[in-house]
Amino acid sequence: MIKKNKNRIFRGFEFGNYICEYMLDYGNDKSPFYWVRRERTPSDEQLYYLFNSYLDEIDKQKRNGDHFYPVKNLSLSREAEIQKLFIEACHFPAISHLF
Repeated sequence: MIKKNKNRIFRGFEFGNYICEYMLDYGNDKSPFYWVRRERTPSDEQLYYLFNSYLDEIDKQKRNGDHFYPVKNLSLSREAEIQKLFIEACHFPAISHLF
């Protein structure tokens, strides 16, 4: 089970961390040296664009014969894959602060 889901965990973590970083403003001169700007949370439309671009890049790498792409099998429809990415990304924003 771990091997089957290892790419999903990694990309979910990366996208979750992206969401966190998107909201942070590092212009604070006082500890903790950042502000959380919740109004900067990426919209569903922005995330949809990001995830669609991510899947476009995987498709491009596959067509070019590059075997470095992070997901071996994208067996679902494009929309189903994007919805899966939404779910994966939403599980990880807070976890990225543990590392």
